[in-house]
Amino acid sequence: MKEKPGLKIRTAGACLLLCLVLFVVPPGVWAAPKPDGGVAVLVLHEVARETRGSPFVLPPAEFARLLDELRLLGCTFIDLDTFHAYLAGKKSVPPRAVLLTFDDGYAGVYAHAHPVLAEHGAPAVMFPVVKWFTIPPPEDAWPHLSTAQAREMLASGLWAFGSHTFDGHTRVAGTDGRTRAALTHPVRLADGSAETPGAYRLRVWRDIQQANTWFARQLGFVPEDFAAPHGELSGELHALLRLAGYKYVYVQGKRLNYPGASLIYRLSVTDVDRALRDLADLLGLTVSRPSTASR
Repeated sequence: MKEKPGLKIRTAGACLLLCLVLFVVPPGVWAAPKPDGGVAVLVLHEVARETRGSPFVLPPAEFARLLDELRLLGCTFIDLDTFHAYLAGKKSVPPRAVLLTFDDGYAGVYAHAHPVLAEHGAPAVMFPVVKWFTIPPPEDAWPHLSTAQAREMLASGLWAFGSHTFDGHTRVAGTDGRTRAALTHPVRLADGSAETPGAYRLRVWRDIQQANTWFARQLGFVPEDFAAPHGELSGELHALLRLAGYKYVYVQGKRLNYPGASLIYRLSVTDVDRALRDLADLLGLTVSRPSTASR
């Protein structure tokens, strides 16, 4: 993360000018050629005692087992600053380096994952949906972090923060009738009309800046890392993020990450054993021993 003394908010007029000059780059071009090494980035969501049947919620014991198993695989947990330096070609990482990330910003991560991370000395990155710091989430939703909890996590030295949008973590009907992530394409408006390209870009730009404003005012920095909601990214969204100062955009994909990349691939953890098998395959390892769960 890069600290900044303040945040300069661009005006709507600047955004409209931006829209005139905005270039579109296919997301795939941001992957760099493979040198030796590589970093595996894992993405989790909530850690809670009650899963409510959601695959995105790990019980605390399962999360602890994940970290234990990763250690047994010979993995080393790295922090976000090390990852940035590695991507910039300024620092090497140990073999089987792993970066842990969490999406959405759930309070269970503070209550249950944070103590386990502290016990293991494992750093992690949180990508919260910023809107839920300012208004209460729906009653049926998992509880969200408070600003005080986010500050405490940051002060611990274990955590770094990136953005997961202000209010863009929804799926909506696109102008082509397909359901898409809200920030990737123009949408169908409530009156049935199609959102214009200019209105789409302005909407996305405002969302990016709302999140950045919160980070600057509440945590004292503007992040360089953005986790694309639902792992979906368009060329226009990527270009807007880059123009807003985001250097690294995180998507889903079973791939390692190498120096020079700005599109960061993450392996989703919804089942510990499956994630360990996928990671072992990604790292070229053979897992011949039983997991700790079956001992």
